[in-house]
Amino acid sequence: MQQLGMGQAVHQALREEMMRDARVFIAGEGVGVSIHDNPMLPTAGLLKEFGPKRVRDTPVSEAAIAGLAVGAAAAGLRPVVEIMFNPFFTLASDMIVNHAAKLRYLSGGKSTFPLVVRMKSGAGFGAGCQHAHNLEAWVAHCPGLKVVMPSTPADAKGLLKSAIRDDNPVVFIEDMMLSKYPLGPGLAACSSLRAIFTGPSLNLIDLSAFPRAPFPSSPALPSSIPGPPRIC
Repeated sequence: MQQLGMGQAVHQALREEMMRDARVFIAGEGVGVSIHDNPMLPTAGLLKEFGPKRVRDTPVSEAAIAGLAVGAAAAGLRPVVEIMFNPFFTLASDMIVNHAAKLRYLSGGKSTFPLVVRMKSGAGFGAGCQHAHNLEAWVAHCPGLKVVMPSTPADAKGLLKSAIRDDNPVVFIEDMMLSKYPLGPGLAACSSLRAIFTGPSLNLIDLSAFPRAPFPSSPALPSSIPGPPRIC
């Protein structure tokens, strides 16, 4: 079984979905050339393979990138745009929160608005505090948006493929510090959770890089907490 990093897993998902559906395209700052032209990064080589109509380098404007995604989705395409770092979502939030998240409701459910916003998260990579503020809890409180935070490269590939096929806007957050793990085929539903420990009173659920952090083995976890099972 393949051992891939997060960027390589995301690359496979993007490439496979672009081959599967001609409506899928990607856009963002440097997604075709420049900083992302590295085989370990998600969009490496896609410009050469799919051309500039489906791999679009954009100006350094998160608001413009988000507006492009909303307009393309409304026109029937399936955009996958990159906002780079999680804190930069603040600059794109008007189009994503006030428009993308609400358009399907405003149509009475008659129209679909499929788009994916990819962002990087995590700390410890020396990019500065303006690049390392995690806003997933804030985004998750926006009605109409789905928030996905894969815990392994295998999860990332399956979840991204499902996100691209979803008819609703999905915010896809990738932790940059995740290591290599076995990569399997298939899809993972955007509405699913994965329990890394289940017990009579406590369930531990995967969240981004959390499972990589040390925590007690299951025999040491409490099993006598009163009340129904809790999700943590």
